[in-house]
Amino acid sequence: MKIIKADDKKFKSFFRKLRQRGGTFSPELLSAVARIIKEVAAKGDIALF
Repeated sequence: MKIIKADDKKFKSFFRKLRQRGGTFSPELLSAVARIIKEVAAKGDIALF
């Protein structure tokens, strides 16, 4: 784990690179999560198995 304080000189550069990584919340991932939540809401925990 890397800890960088907001007032650190390297913070802006580090945070910019972190945000540019992308892929964290792809449309495919969000769609899959929405489907899982919908199934669990309808069927309960059994939908997970």
